[in-house]
Amino acid sequence: MNKKIGMYASIITFLGALCFTIFILLDHNTFRIGNHLSCILIALGFIGMICAYVTFVKDENKSISLISFAFSIIYAIIILILCFIWIIPYQYSNLSSEADGILHSLEILGYTFMAISSFFIGIKLEANNKSELFLKILFCFQILFSVMWFVLLITVKNYIYLGKINSFVWILMFEIWCVYIILICIFSYLYFKNK
Repeated sequence: MNKKIGMYASIITFLGALCFTIFILLDHNTFRIGNHLSCILIALGFIGMICAYVTFVKDENKSISLISFAFSIIYAIIILILCFIWIIPYQYSNLSSEADGILHSLEILGYTFMAISSFFIGIKLEANNKSELFLKILFCFQILFSVMWFVLLITVKNYIYLGKINSFVWILMFEIWCVYIILICIFSYLYFKNK
């Protein structure tokens, strides 16, 4: 059952990331609900993936895997709350720029928790072949990816106010993140399938 949950969760997260990759390229106002529903799929699928990984971690490393699980839940709660706020058109249209900035900062915090969760599960993932080693590297490297993304995001947000360039950088960062998550999902599916 743990194996199947891991496989299904990988598929759900993959579909969420794939949909988000497509929706982010389309008109933001028209496909806003699609963007945020995709994020909800990613968050819920990610919890299932981490739960499945926890079951395959050796007993002496359970505490680290449970830390990973805790951070995945924090990530999912933040994203679910933000998506709920952003899906409701009335509330979203009446947000001040300060409130919108706070929500975007919370979004960055959520992705940071996801990266921390990935890192902790990655350091204790047992790699028995090249595919699993690549998955381990993806999980561990995500924390560096998140730090670079966070720094770039703050730099872009605070120092570049060039409209289309700012929007292009945001979209590019999210597209790179989606491709990264899609790779994790593919190799996670293979990992669980081979268990």
